[in-house]
Amino acid sequence: MEPGEHMLMGLYTISLLDDVTHGLSALLFVAGSLHSARMSRLALTAFGWYYAYDATIYLVTGVLQGKPMGENIGLNLPHVIISGIMLCLAYRGRANVSAAAVVAA
Repeated sequence: MEPGEHMLMGLYTISLLDDVTHGLSALLFVAGSLHSARMSRLALTAFGWYYAYDATIYLVTGVLQGKPMGENIGLNLPHVIISGIMLCLAYRGRANVSAAAVVAA
């Protein structure tokens, strides 16, 4: 392991970048929920797309590195699910967003 990394549930290596990302997203969600619905949607949108992008990069990287499919999906599934939930919450009920965009998220 590299300096600043630790294990999650003894299975996955978590870096300092992961810890900072999760901490910042939690702070932004709390601040957004206390401030306004618009701020909450901004936080959900920003981190929803960030986590979706992160999961995509690591899924593709896992395939290119030849990691077992089950391990690759298991490792990235939480970000796929969480990003989908965040983006659905961010875009639901928005008149200027097509239904197809919400379903695709």
